[in-house]
Amino acid sequence: MEYLKDFMHLQRDKHGGEQSSGQPLDSASHSASPIKTIKNSSIFWDHYVKEADLYDTEMVKGIAGDLDTLLIFAGLFSAVNTAFIVEAYKDLKPDPMAATNVLIQQLINTNNGTFSGSGCNEASFVARTGSVRACQLFFSSLSCSLLAAFGAVLGKQWLNEYQRYGKQRSPLDRGIQRHGKFLGMYKYHFVFVIQTLPTLLQFSLFLFLAALVRFLWLIHSHVAAVVIGFLGAAFLLWFITTLISTFDSTSPFSTRLSAQLHRLVKKKKNETTNTPPSSAVTI
Repeated sequence: MEYLKDFMHLQRDKHGGEQSSGQPLDSASHSASPIKTIKNSSIFWDHYVKEADLYDTEMVKGIAGDLDTLLIFAGLFSAVNTAFIVEAYKDLKPDPMAATNVLIQQLINTNNGTFSGSGCNEASFVARTGSVRACQLFFSSLSCSLLAAFGAVLGKQWLNEYQRYGKQRSPLDRGIQRHGKFLGMYKYHFVFVIQTLPTLLQFSLFLFLAALVRFLWLIHSHVAAVVIGFLGAAFLLWFITTLISTFDSTSPFSTRLSAQLHRLVKKKKNETTNTPPSSAVTI
């Protein structure tokens, strides 16, 4: 902190040669103070930049690794989701083979003299409600996974820009610019934005599983029941581990979501504890 004080004195000496009382500064102190201040501030900012580089490298490495994992999972998950969308989308439009079969049947009836006036009218086709719901969930899941992947790409660009603050500049300029960017990360909740991406991908997975159950239920209820059993067990495991981590910070099952929930519970508990009791009303 002494280096910062000396640096502030140096800036004051550069912009004014007189004291606040209006009297000129002593020539000896005016000539010696800037030299000492420049030396001390250079040592401080050089040490600051080195320590900041180490901290930023570890932080960026950890966040970039999480984003890379998220991108890989989002890519694979989107491919699987698209395959199911291709199959489920067929139920939203008339089957061309069904129209062909109807026309063939009409030709056969005409030859047998039993022609019927009813034809295949595609305009009267109405998709089943279950098929519409399944496609809605599939497309919503795909949209969330693509948004998470897009956010991960933006996050990597943000990290690259955060570390770019002029390697050829002086330690003073680099330190001031880096410190400004570091404060901006907290000001605009950068870490919170990055932490929402895995949560968005988890939500996308839940939507996909719900769509899968709905889609299989239309095909065969027994097949859907087996899938529901396994998915229910997986959801119960996730819910229990998240609940444990929410109320116990030492739990090894902590995730981004449970960490945020733990902070909210702790904050609420502190507010409840610090609330003064209401005074009794005497008559």
